[in-house]
Amino acid sequence: MKILKGAEVSAKIKEEVAQIAAGLQEVPKLAIIRVGENPDDMSYERGATKKMESFGLRVQSYVYPEDITDSDFKAEFTRINEDPDVTGILMLRPLPKQPLAEVRSAGID
Repeated sequence: MKILKGAEVSAKIKEEVAQIAAGLQEVPKLAIIRVGENPDDMSYERGATKKMESFGLRVQSYVYPEDITDSDFKAEFTRINEDPDVTGILMLRPLPKQPLAEVRSAGID
């Protein structure tokens, strides 16, 4: 049995991702979508942002108030999803209102 040390594995993965990113013509961009001010979500968002930036990737957070209407959220989500500069979406869940979650889960392409 071989014992793996987390720091060594993490460093190796970071190195590999950085090499892949360096070879790309365009640096990928992650959109993080958060609705509300849940402290756990905010902490996860900070960690994800820090990790992606450490890999040399771009990150942009989109934060909306907890009381955003379904139609406004749908419009904002569609705008992000159709942005050619965004190559990935991380939507922090659960969303405060169930209809938001149902509408958007099916919409990521």
